[in-house]
Amino acid sequence: MSERRRDRDDDGFSLPELLVSITLLTIVSAAIITSTVAIQRNLGVANATMEDLAATRIGIERVGALLRGAVAIDGALDLRTSALDVGRPDTVTFYTVTGRAADANPLRVTLSVQGTDLVESVQRPTPDVQTATTPTYGAATRRVIARSLLRTDVFRYWSHYQLGADITTRCGRALTATPLSLVDRRAVDSVSFRLVVQQPTGYDSAEADLQGWARFASASDLGVSASFRSAGCLDSGAFGYDEVYTP
Repeated sequence: MSERRRDRDDDGFSLPELLVSITLLTIVSAAIITSTVAIQRNLGVANATMEDLAATRIGIERVGALLRGAVAIDGALDLRTSALDVGRPDTVTFYTVTGRAADANPLRVTLSVQGTDLVESVQRPTPDVQTATTPTYGAATRRVIARSLLRTDVFRYWSHYQLGADITTRCGRALTATPLSLVDRRAVDSVSFRLVVQQPTGYDSAEADLQGWARFASASDLGVSASFRSAGCLDSGAFGYDEVYTP
């Protein structure tokens, strides 16, 4: 009797039992693989989005730093002189003292959209130190400060001149001619800018969309509250980048 029981205990899986085991193992394995793939995809999307934001933030900070140092070529900026040589939605050329010594002539900088890149071109002055002679500018050094742009209309131009002291005029006046005329360039005292970036990583990540604003270093007194954040009212809940504000 005991030998019969031992023989039955030594029997292997039956075919139905084996099929059920294989089916359950397949279902569990498929679920694990699906979850792993989904997690990897989500991580890829998150990493791509973070990389877009980081790259865009660096570009925004660089553009802002250069534009905040904008001055006229002789250092005196008012309605008779301009910090800008070119003002278009995709290109701005200006003089800046960003990173320069107090007695140095300004750099001549061009920020332009070339293809899907935002390119910074810098020309150094001769003479380097301020003299009675108007400086001249030679060949430019070039570097890319933002890649994979989704929009080419990066720059908007604003003026607060002749608006009076009424705080309701804080939004300034948008100058929309393309390219800006000399008269309009003389009136510009600040620039808003927007970078929309989505790098081709293979993941369906959300684009990075950041905006900034810079008032020129030697702009005349705006005649409004010094606490305002933007020529384009970027701190207003009703702000839309494509809007034109008319006080």
